[in-house]
Amino acid sequence: AIFTFTLWQSTKRMMKATQTAVDLARQEFLSTHRPKIILREAFTTELKEGEDVKIRLHFANIGETTGTIFRSEVSAVVVQSERVMIHPALDLNFDDAFGRITLRAGEARTIDFPSGPPTWRADMFRLKSVLTMTVTTRRDYTIHISGQFLYSDELGINRRTAFRRELHPERRRFYLIPDEPDLDYQD
Repeated sequence: AIFTFTLWQSTKRMMKATQTAVDLARQEFLSTHRPKIILREAFTTELKEGEDVKIRLHFANIGETTGTIFRSEVSAVVVQSERVMIHPALDLNFDDAFGRITLRAGEARTIDFPSGPPTWRADMFRLKSVLTMTVTTRRDYTIHISGQFLYSDELGINRRTAFRRELHPERRRFYLIPDEPDLDYQD
């Protein structure tokens, strides 16, 4: 009976040590293989004169583990083309535009823009030729979307993705703003 009890205790200690090793290996894996949630692309549906611009956002987790978006904000504004852009101050106390979204590694999801997009006015956003020293093209106004979302990994480490992109109406897509790499990033 003593031998059985000792064997039972030894087995119990070995099971506990094995479970501890498995937990440590999992924690190490999660700390070195993180999620990376990005705004893969943003696009519009058909642009109709006098109607709101319908915007869709495509989020993707290009990381190796699950991540959960727990707070997000997004806005769309009309910007005069020659105006200097200022990225909105990043704040942890912003409204939650999308709710909680969990994306496994490699998973993607397309989400409709929550509310308040600008109205389409073709004459404002049309690409025009301008004659200066050479012929160049530009728009008087463009539409920018900007936002940020906070997400956490399975260990509870919080990360941030921020973005600002401009609409190219001919392609009905929002693109990175040239020469402004700091406006679109992931922590």
